[in-house]
Amino acid sequence: MGILNTLIHGGLLILLVEWFDWTPPPANVAAFLGANLFGFVAHSLFTFQMTIDYARYPRFLMISGLGSALSYAISVLGVVLGWHYLSAFLLQILLMPIINFILLRSFVFIAR
Repeated sequence: MGILNTLIHGGLLILLVEWFDWTPPPANVAAFLGANLFGFVAHSLFTFQMTIDYARYPRFLMISGLGSALSYAISVLGVVLGWHYLSAFLLQILLMPIINFILLRSFVFIAR
């Protein structure tokens, strides 16, 4: 999901800036939200095999923000500890999918 989300985010960003003359900051926010909404639908249907319930989306968006903050914190930790930046990136790649899955399963896609 992550790679596809990144491609959607980038594609929407480029489309909004290059074709619709948006300035990059609002275009980036809109592109993020578009990719995030795609991620919500895809996780609903494929990862957690649940019907799409948009009442869950605010929690999904919150977990997405938390995941971004955790990823940033790992990057900062790498700098503070004097790691090569790719070491922190590797730690992000290893930890974030697991953390995101646990958070999404626990707070967004709760089996009822």
